Amino acid sequence: MHVPFCVSLCPYCDFVVYAGAAARGPAARVHAFVDAVLAEIALRADAADGSFGAPGTGDRPLLESVYLGGGTPTLLPSASIAAILGLIRERFGLAAAAEVTIESNPGPDERGDAEALVAAGPCPPMAVES
Repeated sequence: MHVPFCVSLCPYCDFVVYAGAAARGPAARVHAFVDAVLAEIALRADAADGSFGAPGTGDRPLLESVYLGGGTPTLLPSASIAAILGLIRERFGLAAAAEVTIESNPGPDERGDAEALVAAGPCPPMAVES
């Protein structure tokens, strides 16, 4: 998943990125973006449920990888990252050895909250009924 927010635009970046006031402060579009992402995950999961059945059954394996890149996804509030990963986990399922990765910049205002990121990351795999 591409998170299009950054503190500043890097001269080498070719991705869609919103920097400055769109990423931070009272005019930021972060919360609207998160709401849209959650809605999109739910819509895609509904479609997958209808076409392939529940996660982990039949032709629908659990996800083995989730990558949050950017931009700088760690600019999202930790609660938003947890909500996104929680909905992915709930609606798509994560394999026991799933890799969950988030891109981060090393700046002190861009790293995010490491403890909250770990808490939001992979959890035990969802139970699959036989």
